[in-house]
Amino acid sequence: MKTLAIIGARLNSSRLPGKHLMPLAGKPLIARVYERLLLAHRIDEIVLATTADSYNQQLVEWAISAGVGVKAYAGDVNDLMGRLDAVITEFDPQYIVYICGDCPLIEPVFIDHALNALMVSPEHDSIVLKAEVQSLHEGMAFYTRSGWNKLYEVSQCDMSREHVGYADKLSPILQKLAIEDSGDYSKIKHRISVDTPADYHFMSEIYTRWYQHHSADSIVDLGWVQQQLVADPELAAINMHVQQKKPDIKYQNVTLFCLAGHEAGIGHLRRCSRIANALQEYLGLGTEIKLLSLQANAPHIETKSSVFT
Repeated sequence: MKTLAIIGARLNSSRLPGKHLMPLAGKPLIARVYERLLLAHRIDEIVLATTADSYNQQLVEWAISAGVGVKAYAGDVNDLMGRLDAVITEFDPQYIVYICGDCPLIEPVFIDHALNALMVSPEHDSIVLKAEVQSLHEGMAFYTRSGWNKLYEVSQCDMSREHVGYADKLSPILQKLAIEDSGDYSKIKHRISVDTPADYHFMSEIYTRWYQHHSADSIVDLGWVQQQLVADPELAAINMHVQQKKPDIKYQNVTLFCLAGHEAGIGHLRRCSRIANALQEYLGLGTEIKLLSLQANAPHIETKSSVFT
């Protein structure tokens, strides 16, 4: 009875490029996701699914150096369903756990809890929390192999290929088992994925606080995170304003042109950075800042480099 966990990750995030390799208490974010999956007893195989473009080669290299199974998909970089299905076809599992690679607080106990429930209910394709349950969990989806095949078959439009499970929202096809939570995570509602600089600031603070008082071989306890959020409103406020992107909206990218250098100083750059962050976190837009410099012997402004997203 093989269970496959697939971590979906690419470094091309429009709001926080390279986020999966950014450090959390001394280890890359993606390593924090992986080490939590290792503690789930019901998982037999773990594979990192990324794309074969050069931008993600660093992610592939990290996986190889860390001894993590990795598959670089050569198809459309936006076709997440195709990328995952290529891994599923190769490994031929009975059960699939999809993990968003930007969620470094996935709960191993909940993963086992959900898989146990699915394994004893063969008439169901997937699981959901009961409607009355509020929880902190993010970034996980569970399928039987037949349930995945159903979902893949109906994932035809661009949005349903790019977002796992979106096709079932458009045309419900999966038989879902509603389950209780594995613990009480209902005290506060808060985002625990890392999509923006504010999210990363929040997660860095969480990880720093935990490892100040716990051993290096421990993992951050989600119940403890909940206690921290309830007790410290300033912690919760770090990324409370961030808007989650919706799968049915095509978000635009914005380019800000900024004068910087000896002639202009860095005040413009600071203001542009603040504007870029606000566009990312409040409106969900992808942003980039192009630095411009007045050339001494030219009457026009030329682009020097593309930086900051």
